[in-house]
Amino acid sequence: MMEIHEMLSEKDKPILVIFKYKFRFHKLLANEIEKWCCTNKSCKSFVKRFNKEILISQSKFNVTDHNHEANTEQILKRQKIRNGIKRKATENICERPSKLIHCGLKESGVEHITTTDVNCFRKGIYGARRKILPAQPTNIGEVFCEPMCLWTQSGYLYLG
Repeated sequence: MMEIHEMLSEKDKPILVIFKYKFRFHKLLANEIEKWCCTNKSCKSFVKRFNKEILISQSKFNVTDHNHEANTEQILKRQKIRNGIKRKATENICERPSKLIHCGLKESGVEHITTTDVNCFRKGIYGARRKILPAQPTNIGEVFCEPMCLWTQSGYLYLG
C-alpha cells in the first residue's frame, strides 16, 4: 500500500509526500488531471493525480526513478511542526516563541528533538513575523505621511 500524505511546504504551498519523497504541484493537465513534480529540481520523477487518486500507470515515482535519497522521517516531522508553529506565530503575534515551540512539540508528540531543530523553529517564527510587519521608512516623509495600518491574517486591524 502507498504511503501518501498531504502537507504544506516551507512557503505554505501544498506538497505530497509519497514514500518519503516530496512532490510539488506543477500544473493542471487536460481532464482535471494534476501533475506533481519532485521537489528536487534535478529529479525527473512525477506523479499524476485525478480526484485525489494517484494514476499509477501514467506516473513515474518509483524509488529507482529518483536520482537522490529519500527524505528522512526526522526532516518530514520537523517540516510539519515548523509549518504549524509559523502559522500560530502569525495568528498570535504576542505569544512568546518558546511557548509556541513548546506547544507545537507537545501537540506533535515528538520525543527526540535536536538544538538545530529548535533553532530552525525559532528562525521560522522570526521570518513569519517579519513578513507581516511593514517595511522600515527610508526617509522622513514616509514617517509622517503614511498612516500605520497593520492587519492580522484573520482580517482584523492590529492595535498593538
